[in-house]
Amino acid sequence: MAKPRLLGGFLSLVLVSALVSVPGVANAAAPFDSAPTPAITGEAVVGGSLTADPGAWSPEPTALGYQWLRDGEPIAEATADDYTLTAADLGAQVAVEVTASLEGYDTTTLSSSTVGPVTAGAFTSAPIPLVVGTLLTDRTLTVNAGTWAPAAALSYQWLRNGNPISGAVGTSYQLTSADTAQSIAVAVTGVRAGYTTATRTSASAVVGKASFTTKPVPKITGTAKLAQTLTAVPGTWAPSAAVTYVWKRDGITIPGATARTYKLTTADVNRRMTVTVTAARPGYTSVSLTSAKTATVTGHAFTYSPAPKVSGTRAVGRLLSASTATWSPMPSTVGYQWLRNGVAIPGATGKTYRLQAADLGKYVTVKVTAGRTGYTTTSRTASQGTAVVRGTLSAPTPAISGTPRAGATLTAATGTWSPSGVQITYQWLRNGVKITGATSKTYRLTSADLGKTIKVSVRGTKSGFTTLTKTSKSTVVITITKRIAGDGSYQIGTNLAAGTYATSTATRFCYWERVSGWSGSFDDIIANDLGAGQRIVTVYPSDVGLVTEGCGSWVKLSDLGVAPRSSVAAEAVVAVNAQVRPGLYQANDGSDGCYWARLSGFSGLLDDITDNYYGESARPIVRIFSTDKGFETSNCGGWVRIGS
Repeated sequence: MAKPRLLGGFLSLVLVSALVSVPGVANAAAPFDSAPTPAITGEAVVGGSLTADPGAWSPEPTALGYQWLRDGEPIAEATADDYTLTAADLGAQVAVEVTASLEGYDTTTLSSSTVGPVTAGAFTSAPIPLVVGTLLTDRTLTVNAGTWAPAAALSYQWLRNGNPISGAVGTSYQLTSADTAQSIAVAVTGVRAGYTTATRTSASAVVGKASFTTKPVPKITGTAKLAQTLTAVPGTWAPSAAVTYVWKRDGITIPGATARTYKLTTADVNRRMTVTVTAARPGYTSVSLTSAKTATVTGHAFTYSPAPKVSGTRAVGRLLSASTATWSPMPSTVGYQWLRNGVAIPGATGKTYRLQAADLGKYVTVKVTAGRTGYTTTSRTASQGTAVVRGTLSAPTPAISGTPRAGATLTAATGTWSPSGVQITYQWLRNGVKITGATSKTYRLTSADLGKTIKVSVRGTKSGFTTLTKTSKSTVVITITKRIAGDGSYQIGTNLAAGTYATSTATRFCYWERVSGWSGSFDDIIANDLGAGQRIVTVYPSDVGLVTEGCGSWVKLSDLGVAPRSSVAAEAVVAVNAQVRPGLYQANDGSDGCYWARLSGFSGLLDDITDNYYGESARPIVRIFSTDKGFETSNCGGWVRIGS
């Protein structure tokens, strides 16, 4: 049981049993039936909250009072049922007294057991700091520490590669060249009484090189003349920098020329000079800038520099030549540049120049440039002369090869045209008149050319040259073949003339057909014939063609050159009057089926048959009249004239 405290100068006793009567005192107060020892909940840490638990009193008090104690001493104003520990409580033992009051009962105070010792608190918010600013040399960085809870006194330490930077303990830090390419961070430390000190470090980042804010292009002062001194003017760089110099001749570094000034030598004559200035500063990116080129450095002057002359005909395709008089002193190098209307012609840098189509109507001349060590390179240009005129093509008379016969192909031979690269076109002529569409190198003769002469006109064109036309000699008069060489198809009027043809030799089997087209259908056949021995056929200009097979060669009937005979072969078609005499004829043998026909023509049509016979008479007789055109016989054993 807790030890009772003195209240109002009297000793209050807690009685376990019934009230004890005190002699001479009337109506004395009674103790509580049950008075529990109070308890404390919560963590004994600075910033933590403790709560008093009074327990269950009996009877229930009308009032409860609280007093928090630190190492047994009352804590001023700590009279609520809870208490937040402060820095003053660090290391102390803390307890709470509970006082209960009820009318008719003794006012009673009881004390809890102590908790502690109280330990240091921890910050509830200690954020990672943030570095603000650009990580370049000479730039200033600041720190955003964030909000600490509870509030703390903050201190700062800037770090380089994780190590403290001497003197860098503020909320800002200006980067130096020592920081270039190093990792920079900041550590923030929070301090508060009764709390454990905490340090937070920002993320680190590498510092880069800064750039010059002012980068002037250097200039050169001085006269660009042999033996004169040039001076480089670097301008004002910001921030200030250490500068170095490199002199160049036509962009090529001059060995050893690294001073601010440079004296021109003979090697510099006819060249243009520049100077490159390089600025450097620790922690900054080095920068090299080059001046504008000087004027071309002049040297000694030629005492005599005559203008060149141009010889040659100013016509496209012709060759022009440049000639120069003697310079003084003699140049060591001489260069040529041909000009078209004053503009350099690409690639035309020889002593001679062949005029091109692009030169037509232009003025072409030449510029001669002379050089000598220590002397100013000097150019002289010839007078422009007259404008360039068209060139002239040359070519032989074309020739025609091929047989001048209908159906044959003629070919034009152009010969060699000059200059090369001439574009050739063709036009074939019939009796001197252009043949429509005949514009190729070859021409196939048609029936329209029969009896005509053919020639070809060849036209040559080349840019910058006058067009030239050359015409061949005429062919002989075009003819058409009057002979059928053998099996095949012959086109009438193209490779076969209309007329009457006979087989030139006896045949065992001969088939022919006159056709009106080449579709291959039966409707194309005008007439046909199949037989043995000599055959005769007449083809007409209206026919499209003649097809022959197994007949051998054919010739014009008029070209056979035979006298009329008094006999007829057993199998044949013969021409009356031309090959056989009119008269009375008897067959040798007709017993196996003899056929004969008198013919009024050789078209192969039925209308050509004047009269005919087929029978098995042993020795049939027929009269052939002088008015008949032909006579056909088959399987009659041959015929002999027996009378007029």
